[in-house]
Amino acid sequence: MPDNDGGIAKAENGSSAAAPAAERRVLFDAADATAATGINEDDELLEAGGNGNGAEIASLQTGRALASAEPPESFISSSSMSGGRGSEPVEARKFTQIIFVLAVSFGCFIHGTTVSYPSVFMPGLERTNASKSNSSSNSSSWGGSNGLFPDTLPFYVYDEDISLMVSIASFGMLGGSLAAGPLANLVGRKWASIFGTCGSLALGYALIPFAQYLWMLLLARFVMGAGLGFSTTLSTLYIMEVATPQMRSGLAVVPAVAGTLGVLYCQLLGALLEWQSLSLVLAGHNAPFFIMLLFIPETPVYLLGKEQIERAHKVLRLIRGKRWDVTKELTDLKVATEGREKHHVAVRDFVASSVLKPFLMALTLMFFFQFSGINIIMQYTVEIFESADSSINEYLATIFVGVALLISGIFTLLVASCCKMPRRLMLLASSFGISVSLEVMGVFYYLKELDRAECKDNYTTAAVAEKFLNADEQFDDMDSEKLVAGPSLHGTVTECPWTHTADIGWLPLALLMTYIFFFNLGYGSMIWITVAEILPIHVRSLTNCLSVAFTCVCSFFVSHTYLGLKAAMGGEGVFWLYGSISLVGFVFILVFVPETKNKTEAQIQEYFLPKSQRERARRRGGNGKQQQKKRKGSEGAEAGAAADEEEAVALKSISE
Repeated sequence: MPDNDGGIAKAENGSSAAAPAAERRVLFDAADATAATGINEDDELLEAGGNGNGAEIASLQTGRALASAEPPESFISSSSMSGGRGSEPVEARKFTQIIFVLAVSFGCFIHGTTVSYPSVFMPGLERTNASKSNSSSNSSSWGGSNGLFPDTLPFYVYDEDISLMVSIASFGMLGGSLAAGPLANLVGRKWASIFGTCGSLALGYALIPFAQYLWMLLLARFVMGAGLGFSTTLSTLYIMEVATPQMRSGLAVVPAVAGTLGVLYCQLLGALLEWQSLSLVLAGHNAPFFIMLLFIPETPVYLLGKEQIERAHKVLRLIRGKRWDVTKELTDLKVATEGREKHHVAVRDFVASSVLKPFLMALTLMFFFQFSGINIIMQYTVEIFESADSSINEYLATIFVGVALLISGIFTLLVASCCKMPRRLMLLASSFGISVSLEVMGVFYYLKELDRAECKDNYTTAAVAEKFLNADEQFDDMDSEKLVAGPSLHGTVTECPWTHTADIGWLPLALLMTYIFFFNLGYGSMIWITVAEILPIHVRSLTNCLSVAFTCVCSFFVSHTYLGLKAAMGGEGVFWLYGSISLVGFVFILVFVPETKNKTEAQIQEYFLPKSQRERARRRGGNGKQQQKKRKGSEGAEAGAAADEEEAVALKSISE
């Protein structure tokens, strides 16, 4: 029975047994078809496509785990097809592959906007709350100063509500990722993208501007997170099943770049539109996405699993072109999926140190990945620049951060693919650079607090005198706070002569751009592939799912606690906390994490064996090499003796 979960797995070595003869005659009329030889494409896919934010990388891994019952590295090789028997190898048509992948990746563009939307969404909510506290009850009617939308919400949103709205998307992303696999197997990759990705993103954005209750906003954010999970999982699965191995690693970049462009696009529109209008505009982007999805084909792997042989043949012919040997590729896919054997993971598998050690290391890496503070930087960007009193407009600074995200992603891709930099070195540079950026950001916040305190002390006396001269009003402690919190008799806070940060108002932007660069260099691109490689192959599918779930919990915690931590510790305390955690992560990677690039499965797993077993394995390997050399030497000596004997016989015959 074929496994219909959509992963394109290679056949096990020696599993070239043919499909049933009758079925094969119906399929391809090719009785001598053989099983395909697998190649490892998953590493290239993750290394090329992992340059997005943390949530996007986690969803991708869930899709891999759900889409494959065998280890997710295994994919069939159809890289050298020919146009027929005796024909020269030909290349598959590239244009159709690119067009179909671009159509699916438009959903990644939309889900990228959900990452940066909270940075525009939260300041808008705070403005409506502020106006509500000072407005009459009828000011919340529709058609206020904003036209279509009311000046205030019909309910009040507190800080803890805002934190929950930002963080609840993490659980939505987990739910969407876990539901994507079963839905894709039930209705196909195409319709799963229509219902799951397009439907979730459209519904989430449409709920926000017309929300009448708090639960509607929470539901909207949860559904948007689910759309993100559907999008990254299904787009990755579609690429795996549609693209040839030569095209797969390159096309895997498209969803990541599309997501990054979506982040920047939302930041650009956020500087021009109010959060309600922006939500409607982004919801409208799902209309062209829906139309694109209607015209893309279903994947041949899904059609084969549903025994729709003729349709799979037509679809693959459309994708690959007329000269491609479609029969051979379909035969390889059929035999590969039939030859797959599932490994049922038991609890006792986790007791072995060869599994427990890498699994705990994977969870620890995921902890440092999320507690680098990436969700805070991406979701609270505007708030960070506002509270830092940056000399650059907060919305313009947010756009610069988005540009840095895009450029750093492209740069990291070039470094990883062209310069062949070791993954462990990239992770070390990433964690150390993040730590330094956050610690210096904390120092800036501390200096800004000193400026505010001095400003308050210097101008309180003058403000009191001026206020009593101009009007008979009471002056209480709250008025002194306004001197540094907003407009006062002396103007706005920006007119206060800062002494510590007067010439470095640009520093927060420079630090966040540096942070983004170092995050993408390692944590954003290498963390998932490193985790996938250190996990043992027979438990990798389950442990990947557990790692994704743990990552989502950490993501929720970081996003949900930011505002509370800031109120308790101040901005400087929050940045120092996460900077210190990243520094501990640097030490952890330096001491414990092995290099995995260009290492075999056996070499990586040998690292996690107990010392005694590791030494025995090395001795066995050394003895094997020595025996191999001896065999080669003895074979060479025998060959030399035989050659000498032949030469002697030849000379004897000549002399006779």
